[in-house]
Amino acid sequence: MAWGRLRAAGLSPAVLLFTASLLAACATAPGGEGLTLALKPSAPSTPTAGTLPTIVSLPGLIADARKQMALNAPRNALGYLDTAVRLSAEDTSGQRAEVLSLRAEALLATGQPGRALSDVDNAIAVKDDIAPYYVLRAAALIELKRPSDAVKALDRAIALTPDRAQYYMFRAVIHLVIGNTDSALADIGAYGIRQGGMLDAFQRGLVHHLERDYDRAVREYGAALADDATVDIPTGRTAVTRLMRGLAYHQAGNYGLAERDYGAVLAVRPGWDFVRTQRDRARKSIPLGPNVDA
Repeated sequence: MAWGRLRAAGLSPAVLLFTASLLAACATAPGGEGLTLALKPSAPSTPTAGTLPTIVSLPGLIADARKQMALNAPRNALGYLDTAVRLSAEDTSGQRAEVLSLRAEALLATGQPGRALSDVDNAIAVKDDIAPYYVLRAAALIELKRPSDAVKALDRAIALTPDRAQYYMFRAVIHLVIGNTDSALADIGAYGIRQGGMLDAFQRGLVHHLERDYDRAVREYGAALADDATVDIPTGRTAVTRLMRGLAYHQAGNYGLAERDYGAVLAVRPGWDFVRTQRDRARKSIPLGPNVDA
């Protein structure tokens, strides 16, 4: 892969793989729920005895699983979905694909991307014209460190739903991972066109970041955080922005400010070990003397 061009842009493959995983949270699953990627895996479990309803129906299991995912309890959702997958084995209404994609989402959220990929592939085998299934496939492939295959999955999602702006941004970040800077910038432009001809503050920050104009990147990321504070934005989106601003501060040598942003991310996502490592690196790099936060 073309790592040289990527390094020249100032961002490492590890940073961008991490960011791509986070941006997957902004992609929408078939039922409208955002993908929930747990970057610190936890062991899968099933609901305790008595949790499953006495009378089991496929629609009921799907509804209960969605409720658990909305409560950020993917391990509980898996208990319902495992039963739903068994019940849907001979389903002819099209619900089997939905069940498999939901279980794939829950498996991703519990750190099982291999099983998630198998489920979403089976969902696609049942119903191959649902764009979010390919976005989910791309998310699993990113977790499996297969960014080139993730791009192909997003190519298919975009072919099916060419006006979905977020798919272009997800693909842009993955292009950066594999060193396709020109393709990444083209996708960022396509995202902007579908957002009414303008990039939002976060995307402008990302472009400046790629240009190694860290001061402008920091300003745009700050504007994005201010915008997000005025509307109902998922915490995952805000955490991504703070992470990227922290990285921009870090790369510009503003280690104290970088440490502050990393700490803010960890306050809401304590399991993100990658961010903890970045914070520790920034902390060790702070020079003696006046605090750079002052």
